[in-house]
Amino acid sequence: MEARDKDTDEYLLRRPKDKFTVRMNVRFLERTNVSLSLIHVGKRDDLFWIGWTPTRVTMDSYTLLHLAGAYDILEYLQAFIRLDNLLDAEYETVKGYGTAGFSAYGGIKINF
Repeated sequence: MEARDKDTDEYLLRRPKDKFTVRMNVRFLERTNVSLSLIHVGKRDDLFWIGWTPTRVTMDSYTLLHLAGAYDILEYLQAFIRLDNLLDAEYETVKGYGTAGFSAYGGIKINF
C-alpha cells in the first residue's frame, strides 16, 4: 500500500506498507467449527509525543495468530472459545499504547 500525503509525499500515519490476513475455517462432525487466522501488519509510521513535541517514528511489523472454535450442543445452544494472540506477540497499533498478549474467551450462546 502506498498511502501518502499529497502535499508532503510522506507516508500517512498508521497505514502499514503491507498487511494481509489468511484465514482457514473447517466445519466437521456437523456440529463443530474451527477457524485459524494469521494476520500480518507491516511497518508503519506514527507520532511519538515527548512532552509537547511530536516525533515521527517507524513502528515494527507484527504477526498475530488466532484460533476459535464452536460446538453446537443443541439446535439453539452453542459453546464457543476464542484464543487470540496465540504466540503472545508484543506489539502496538498506536505508538505508546500497549495491546493484550495471549487472551482466551469463551462462553455459551443461546439463539431464540
